[in-house]
Amino acid sequence: MLKAIVISFFLLFLSGVSRAQRSTIDSLQRLLAITKEDTNKVKLLSELGWYLQATGSYDSAISYCSQALDLTSSPLVDGKEWLKGIAYANNTLGVIYFNKGFYPMALQHYYKALVIQEKLKDRKGIASIHNGIGNIYGIQNQFELAIKYHEIALKIRQELGNRKGMANSYGNIGNIYYNQNKFQPALKNYRESLALMKETGHKQGIANAYGNMGLVYFALHRYEEAMKNQIESLRIHQEIGDVQGQGITFLNLAAIYDRLERYAEAESHAGKANRIAHDIGDLESMKDALLALSEIYAKTNRPHDALLRYKEYITAHDSLMNEENTKESMRLEMTYEFEKKEAAAKLEREKKEVLAAAERRRQKIILIAVSGFGLLVLGFAIFAYRSFLQKKKANIEIR
Repeated sequence: MLKAIVISFFLLFLSGVSRAQRSTIDSLQRLLAITKEDTNKVKLLSELGWYLQATGSYDSAISYCSQALDLTSSPLVDGKEWLKGIAYANNTLGVIYFNKGFYPMALQHYYKALVIQEKLKDRKGIASIHNGIGNIYGIQNQFELAIKYHEIALKIRQELGNRKGMANSYGNIGNIYYNQNKFQPALKNYRESLALMKETGHKQGIANAYGNMGLVYFALHRYEEAMKNQIESLRIHQEIGDVQGQGITFLNLAAIYDRLERYAEAESHAGKANRIAHDIGDLESMKDALLALSEIYAKTNRPHDALLRYKEYITAHDSLMNEENTKESMRLEMTYEFEKKEAAAKLEREKKEVLAAAERRRQKIILIAVSGFGLLVLGFAIFAYRSFLQKKKANIEIR
């Protein structure tokens, strides 16, 4: 049985660096070269990190955000803009580590950003970070926590009237319900998201909403409605040139046609999905498309073709597993390095706290000693004064 694939609202499909993005990055880099080390440089470094992560240049983005955070530890003027830069850098690092699959590190940076945003009372930023944290819990199947954070983000966005943000929150909540097989709540949230996406004119979001609604109808065995929504999703993906979105939608349509036993159409759409996945190097979609083709060939009495596609599927599956294993090794190594740095930083903080406590004790001892000496001097002065008065009285009596 062919499976349908959810098009997530919170995962960014990258299709290379646009001219506008490249121009913005170049401008920021030129400006950075002539900016002195102050709050403006922190902001510029953080912005560079954000734009670079949006193009998939994660290592460069991490480097710029780390430079921004390093600057904040130098003895520069503190202030609101300074804190904004720190929050910006941490939020960007949270997004990067989420996209790389380093979820504990992503959470740490999100929480650091959240503390600052709450201090600044930046409600838009607070909502965005709650959305990011909800995404992490969602992808780890911690559904209750995911819903909790997404609903906090949604409530803030509703209060601010941020309709684009609301649309994103509804879509993410819909994804959580869909992954729990709670199809009616998922459909309700996808519809809310679609309505808001249409209001704001966000075509990528509109296409994703139609695609995800189609998945719900597919799960509910309402195949005509599923097909109608997937076709509309495909139309918009083609209109905006979202190639990966087109590939996923072709695969979803193949699953519908297969369920309806319209195998020629299923084969055609699975073949298109396979070609797109091959062209853009989307190994996950390629694997799914090859398996779909193998199953279709088997159902249409073409065992030789079915076997060939299945062998190709195994090769893609093994490559993907090797890639995942490499990523997992990198994740573990990076997590270890991160935890080691955190432990070193904690040790340094504890060392500073011990030294500070020792200094406070030293100051206290000095204060006590000075106070004791002062009391001794005062006592001696009182004693001397009393002796003087007694001596004066005695002299008067003698006279």
